[in-house]
Amino acid sequence: MPSVIPTRRSILWKSLTLCLALSSTSFLVAQTAPPSQSPIQLVGVRAVLDKTIDARKVKQGDPVVAKPEVKIHIADGVDLETNTKLLGRVDSVQPSVNKSDSTIIVTFDRAQLKDGREIPIKATILWIGQPPSRLNPTIVSAAADRTTPGVGVGAGMSGTPPEQGYQGSEIAGRPKRNQDKAAPNPPGVFSQTDALPGIDFASDISKQESGSFSAQRHNVHVSAGTVFAFALAVLPANAPNP
Repeated sequence: MPSVIPTRRSILWKSLTLCLALSSTSFLVAQTAPPSQSPIQLVGVRAVLDKTIDARKVKQGDPVVAKPEVKIHIADGVDLETNTKLLGRVDSVQPSVNKSDSTIIVTFDRAQLKDGREIPIKATILWIGQPPSRLNPTIVSAAADRTTPGVGVGAGMSGTPPEQGYQGSEIAGRPKRNQDKAAPNPPGVFSQTDALPGIDFASDISKQESGSFSAQRHNVHVSAGTVFAFALAVLPANAPNP
C-alpha cells in the first residue's frame, strides 16, 4: 500500500513553537502559521521497542518499530491500539571502533494503524526504561511521578524521569543507580545518564529526530522490550515536504 506520508518535514518543524504548560498534565506545540490552525496536542504514550538496536549492526535508514503498551486515544478519530506500529528509522549511527564512543539517532514519524493506514506523527522520546523483566516489580514511585498513558506528558516535562519500577502497565522510569544531581534541563530538553546500563539518552522536542543514544568506549545496545515514553501528536495530513 503506497504511503502518502512525507518522510521529512523540516519546514513544519521550523514553524512549530513549543508552549510548555508546566502546571497541567499536557502541553501544546502551537503552529505559528497559519494563525487559524489549531494547536497540536502532544499526548504521553509508552511504547515497547520491537527489535534490538545495536550500533554494530544497524545502518542509516534501517527501520525501527515500537508498539504501544495500551490502547490510547490521541486525536479525533485516532486511537493507538496495542497492535499499532510506531514506525521510525535510524537517522545516523556511529559504531565504536577500537573502544571509541558510539551513537545512534532515531526518528519516529509515522503510525501504522490496525486498518493498515499510516498517519504522520511528531514523536519525541522523553525517557526510556529497561524491559519489565529486568526490573524489580515491587519498586514503584509516587503516583505523581508516573506518566499515565493518554492524559498528557506532565510527568516528563521536568526532563527527569522518576524512580524506575512498574505497576501494571505503568512505568516509572529513572534507575536507582542514577542519583546524580545535575542541573535541570531547559524546557523541552530531556536527558538520562546511564538510562540503560552504559547507555545515555537525550532528546529535544524542538528537533525533528525523536532521540539519541550514546555510549562511551563501547557500542550502543538498546534491547528489544525497552520502553520508550513518547510525547506524541498526529500531524496534519498535508504537512509540507522540505
